[in-house]
Amino acid sequence: MKKQIKILGIFLFMLTMLCGCSKMTPQTVDGVKDYLVQNGYYDEKYYSSAQLDGVSACVDFLTNKWTLLFYDYGNRKEDFETIYEGTLAEFTVTTEVKKSNYTISEVYTDTNYSLFVRVDNTLLHVTGPKEDMYEIRDLVEGLGYYKE
Repeated sequence: MKKQIKILGIFLFMLTMLCGCSKMTPQTVDGVKDYLVQNGYYDEKYYSSAQLDGVSACVDFLTNKWTLLFYDYGNRKEDFETIYEGTLAEFTVTTEVKKSNYTISEVYTDTNYSLFVRVDNTLLHVTGPKEDMYEIRDLVEGLGYYKE
């Protein structure tokens, strides 16, 4: 009986770990800014943030000249859905991965690479030169917004 309980416990633990692997934790505007500062991306001259009607946002032209936009719609799911769909409608999405609480969309143009990551009601969008694709992914992964 003890052996069966142990096996059941191990199985439940493994199942919990597997379920957690397909989720990401949403960031906040302050969390994004802190990460940018700590990792040398933050450019104070070009950083701007705002909060209006429960929506927080920030934009920064990073030290390496990439563009970062972050939106947190909090509990405003319907408004977020409209903005999210409208934002991606302007681009031809090359690849897209959808999981339980996040969607990763990549856009390639002749000169640029853009990575859009939605986690719950937040959206992170980073754009830079096409040759910086892997470095952009590293930045987004550091923010907890990218998984391969």
